[in-house]
Amino acid sequence: MARPKANTLAGAIATERWRATMEKKYGNITNKMKEIGRIGGQNGKGPDYKGGFAGNRERARLAGAKGGKISRRKGKYTHIMDENKEAIKIAVDNGMVLQTFADDLGVPYKSLLWYIKTRFGEKKDV
Repeated sequence: MARPKANTLAGAIATERWRATMEKKYGNITNKMKEIGRIGGQNGKGPDYKGGFAGNRERARLAGAKGGKISRRKGKYTHIMDENKEAIKIAVDNGMVLQTFADDLGVPYKSLLWYIKTRFGEKKDV
């Protein structure tokens, strides 16, 4: 039998069934699961090695900071600007008034400046 997928009704039912079984065997398992996770994160390949990010707190901090900066969401107007990317590039190269160009595209001026900065690596205020 295949494992039920997460974030589905079958997965939720399976999780509740597992939780009920574990609580029947061991009592309250919340603290037990936290302890298992903590031990697993610290275990490694030797007595002085700590696995995961437990061995290098600075690396963990940097990875968390990097992950926090990367957004998975696209902006409201990004698809419009993606469709007109070549026109935006030409407008920037020719020194066109970007406020007028933003109005023509139907996007806010600040969104256009952000798009230019992130896609072309430059910001031109006019």
